[in-house]
Amino acid sequence: MEVRRTAILLSVRESGASDRIAVFFSKEQGKIRVFCPGSRRKLGKGGILQPFSILELQLDETREGFRLLEAQCVETYPEIVSDWERLAYGSILLETVEALWPEEESQIELFDFLCVVVETLRQRSPRITVAAALWKILEFAGFGIEFDCCVQCGTPLEEGRFSSSEGGIIDNCAGICVGTECPSSVLEVLKSLQNYPWNEKVQGVIRGKDLVIAEKVLLEYLTYQLEKPLKSLQFLQKMK
Repeated sequence: MEVRRTAILLSVRESGASDRIAVFFSKEQGKIRVFCPGSRRKLGKGGILQPFSILELQLDETREGFRLLEAQCVETYPEIVSDWERLAYGSILLETVEALWPEEESQIELFDFLCVVVETLRQRSPRITVAAALWKILEFAGFGIEFDCCVQCGTPLEEGRFSSSEGGIIDNCAGICVGTECPSSVLEVLKSLQNYPWNEKVQGVIRGKDLVIAEKVLLEYLTYQLEKPLKSLQFLQKMK
């Protein structure tokens, strides 16, 4: 059965001498895995199967899965793929979506959000853009985080320690000193990332030291939920 899907390319890998397997996040059906026969020969080394690209796909849907019949490009982002920093941070975003989301589970709101994020990524700071996007994606996946109160006793907090296993900030109410220490300035950064103004001008400046700790909290929590480190994060660390 032939179907059409509007999708963002998350990843692509070689399969055999001339084929590829591509993973997309589609508006209509969520994450889908597509067999692209002869794509290395037909589309060249890069072609339109570039990460972050938004494509209109014509697919053959069978019991075995999806097979690419035709692809038309809606939007590409050369500003991202040609800039190593934007590419590295953006790859963390794409890998996270691919790892967290089950196949063929529709989430139109997430697709629309990814389109906004990719557009923002080519214009603003990739570091802050992706950090803010990852918090939102974790919320989409059901892994929201509590920053206002201790997740163990409910006491309002202006500072504390972040516990990945508890999913938020903890006080010393249980007498356990674990997690990353988060002073009030770091909690403010984490809250600002959660409430990032995607469609408005960014106000204020985030201090480098606080952002480093906020990133540490984010990536520790993400790794905990994925139960494995991100390959794209390792690439970013090597490039720095």
